[in-house]
Amino acid sequence: MGDSFFQRILGATDLLHLRKAGDGTVTPQRKAAIRCVEKGIAAYNSKKYIEAADQFRQAIAQDPVYARAHCNLGNTLHKLGTPEEAVVEWKKAVIVEPDSDSAAKAQAKLDKLAAHNAAISRTLEEGLGARGERR
Repeated sequence: MGDSFFQRILGATDLLHLRKAGDGTVTPQRKAAIRCVEKGIAAYNSKKYIEAADQFRQAIAQDPVYARAHCNLGNTLHKLGTPEEAVVEWKKAVIVEPDSDSAAKAQAKLDKLAAHNAAISRTLEEGLGARGERR
């Protein structure tokens, strides 16, 4: 992990021009990424999470600013038990295509995780506070 958390998130923003060609058509890179994402979704739905992650990573290699690939990779990494990496991918989805459905889904995941973490913190603080009162 040579890159910092934020460097990994922001690294995807360097290639925003890949999304569409100058005339608005979908680039060949995006088309290749879409094919990989479709294969990744099929693997994910079959609970083949390592295969799915590989497909989503291939999609990102083809088109680093494809929010759907980042969002799905985040979901897969979460299933694989690497929540920190999942958060990075969800944040990338929000950064690279903020108005997309995938960005909205990724943001919902991030919001749910933040609410969960806040609830855990409150519970811990309340528990520690109650413990201190008993002494």
